[in-house]
Amino acid sequence: MDRTWRSADRRWLVDEVVDEPGVAYRVWDAGGVPVAEAAGPNELRQLLEGLGVDQDRLVPVPVDDPWCE
Repeated sequence: MDRTWRSADRRWLVDEVVDEPGVAYRVWDAGGVPVAEAAGPNELRQLLEGLGVDQDRLVPVPVDDPWCE
């Protein structure tokens, strides 16, 4: 993964994926369960909208943050 964000309500985690063909983003729930994958930014925006998440309000999370583990 390259970068990680969390939703403002801390219910969702979004990873930017590198070196995995066809997957640019992976979304997880707060319990660490994978929810979905998106091939690009437009697909990610639609996915997040379906989850009730405003992509413009995502908060960057350092990859060494314990919440990402």
